Amino acid sequence: MATSRKPVPKSTPKVPRADGWDLVNEGLSSVSRRDRSRSARPTVDVLDYQTLLNLWRGDDMGARIAEQPPRDALRSELLIDVGDPEGSRTVRGKLDDLALIPRLLDGLIQERVFGGAATLLVVDDGRSLDLPIDLSRVASVRALVHLEAQYLLPSRWDYDPLSPSYGKVLVWRTTPTGTGSIATEIHRDRLLVYPGIETTAQVRRERQGWGDSIFFRLWRALQQWGTAVEGVGVLLGDKSKILKMRGLYELLGANDRATVEGRAASLFDLLSTYGIAIIDSEETLERFEPTLTGVPDTLDRLTSRLAAAAGIPVTVLLGEAPAGLNATGDSDVRNYYDRLAADRTSKIVPLVERVVRLVLLSKTGPTGGVEPPMWSASFAALWQPTPSEEADIEAKQAQTDKTLVEAKIRTVDEVRAHRGYTQ
Repeated sequence: MATSRKPVPKSTPKVPRADGWDLVNEGLSSVSRRDRSRSARPTVDVLDYQTLLNLWRGDDMGARIAEQPPRDALRSELLIDVGDPEGSRTVRGKLDDLALIPRLLDGLIQERVFGGAATLLVVDDGRSLDLPIDLSRVASVRALVHLEAQYLLPSRWDYDPLSPSYGKVLVWRTTPTGTGSIATEIHRDRLLVYPGIETTAQVRRERQGWGDSIFFRLWRALQQWGTAVEGVGVLLGDKSKILKMRGLYELLGANDRATVEGRAASLFDLLSTYGIAIIDSEETLERFEPTLTGVPDTLDRLTSRLAAAAGIPVTVLLGEAPAGLNATGDSDVRNYYDRLAADRTSKIVPLVERVVRLVLLSKTGPTGGVEPPMWSASFAALWQPTPSEEADIEAKQAQTDKTLVEAKIRTVDEVRAHRGYTQ
């Protein structure tokens, strides 16, 4: 006689966690006998476009993290030197007409938010957009147009191992953004590309040629900070009251919830409407007072954690003066400016130089299409000394010069020439 077999229950698949660390061997029977920290593995929170947009538009701290470093990097003066003061001013005026700094700011901010962006160089050289710029035929630089990463998809990759752009997108394709718009292919040479946070070639291909958003790394820290701040706000606004009723236990035991709820509702209706409470002589009405002991220190620690993750000093992130005895925050801000200056030199200045060179080579440009043999583009220093600091420096230099002259190490003329003073 055949025996019926009991069906084997299907195991429920494990739902992966979406936080920063995943317990690989999560489960009471296995983890309880071992150190849980040894089973932790880092994970990446790949956020979708709408979440990234909401962080930028709807979260004040997310917006500050995205916008503050690019604004600080571009706030100092752009210096152009083509060997002639008048020519330098003319070139700088052309860059202002093209709105170079605002376009750079748009690209750098959206690079941090979405993981990439680009600026289209509208150059008149007689060639189609899918071909590189012909530098010998540049008639003019008409405009700089901002392009969002979500509307730029890779059309052709560079597979030449000898090319400086090997492994990157060679030709991009724009996607239609509305009525009347058409898909267009654009060569990489006609774009200022803001690639996002650098990652592996495989991840870049998975993300359609773009890098990571800054929020992929900050998502957990932003969640923790926002939850803590919101929780404090709830505590401060909590006006809960406790009503001690006679015979409450018996009423609940008799399943007479309607009497209890009705009594509470009538009491709080009086409080909210007339500001008075009518209670029995054996009832007690107390207000719940939440305790905030240790909360400020916890918020400070979470804010420091968020600032460290964002790479922005707390004083800059919150826009407040440093706290504590003899605290100035100068060292943190100086380090922050040093990092911005290094990034600006390696990343932003080459983009500016590309635009400046096209302006110099344009036939209708300020130099008539002739590129000067020596020219430069740079930014003024981010850290500027105060008038008091400048006076101290001048006093120390004057004392040094006096000592050198009195010791007959230098003459007065040598000191004057060294300091840049004219006769």
